[in-house]
Amino acid sequence: MGDSNQDRYDGSTESIDREICALIQKRKQLSNEQTASPTPEKLNEWAHTYELEKEMLNALFSTIESEGDFKPIVKPKGYLGTVPLSLFHEENEIIYSLTAIQSYKNASVLFFQVASNPQKQNLQEPMRTFELTIKGTTSYVTQLTGGSGGDAMFNHRFVISPAIKEDVTISVRERFGEGECVTPFEWKVDKQALIMNK
Repeated sequence: MGDSNQDRYDGSTESIDREICALIQKRKQLSNEQTASPTPEKLNEWAHTYELEKEMLNALFSTIESEGDFKPIVKPKGYLGTVPLSLFHEENEIIYSLTAIQSYKNASVLFFQVASNPQKQNLQEPMRTFELTIKGTTSYVTQLTGGSGGDAMFNHRFVISPAIKEDVTISVRERFGEGECVTPFEWKVDKQALIMNK
């Protein structure tokens, strides 16, 4: 069996590698841990300036944005109830909606649906992925934990931790294949619409 890249690591770049980690942490702090990718124009510019491949840079920033995907999946515990939601956004004959939220003691679970005209759009060509971000005074981790659907409708399940207990802005970004995120939109939601009334 051949040596892995880790086996060949001799420490000659350790100081630079540490600096890369420190810069990623600083980036998170400056952005208030909200995801945001450089524009394609910026990626082109930096790829040319630093003699790097644009797709590699795009993959790098996409990975940085997706830190929550690498964290252990939070298992919701202490079910409190389910609240129906009626939050919609329509664009290019596609309807995006938040249909319900389940409240738990340690997390919230949001159900997100995408529906299109099956005669005009196939939601699987190209394959679409969605990033959901919760903005408030608390730092939230959002994890996609399930999904299903077909050509004209998709349903997604997101676990949010900790549980939402304040007014928040829920942002959605859509990605086509490996390309940059497009179709950003958001909902400003009052906590009373998200929390079970006792």
